[in-house]
Amino acid sequence: MNTEDVITWAATAIALVGLFFAGWQLRLLRAQRDREREVEQRGVAVMWRAKDVPTTADADGSSAASYEFTVYNPGKLPVRDVVVSVELPIEVRREHYDSSVDPTTSTLTLDTPVIAGGQHRVWVRRLRMQFDDRDRMRRMQCTVTFADLEGKTYTNLWGRGPRE
Repeated sequence: MNTEDVITWAATAIALVGLFFAGWQLRLLRAQRDREREVEQRGVAVMWRAKDVPTTADADGSSAASYEFTVYNPGKLPVRDVVVSVELPIEVRREHYDSSVDPTTSTLTLDTPVIAGGQHRVWVRRLRMQFDDRDRMRRMQCTVTFADLEGKTYTNLWGRGPRE
């Protein structure tokens, strides 16, 4: 075997090792991208807080409080067809700005067509409930359902939920 053959074999071996490591790096990058996408999908979250809570009941034993519901999209890409279902542990009536009142319910549905990447959407709802039941609102649960750009649907659950 002459020197040229040895150099050819060595160059081929080095190229194969380089190709192996390039393939391995590509595999690691794809795995990282998949993990990031999963974190972005699982990270679409709903937060809620009471904005104003009365300290006394009205004459009928009820009170009205404003709740702010916020959906966050931590991802880089938008999500669409966003629907938030709020499961309340008590019966409430929603009061509108024009003073009209919805029938009694234990579920609220909030929706928006799109939330851009890294953005959020806020809804404020004024809810009338029995004053003595207001502490039970801490056990509400929210589910957020949304679709990614490919049309795949995801659902994330947030909240404490009912206690047994």
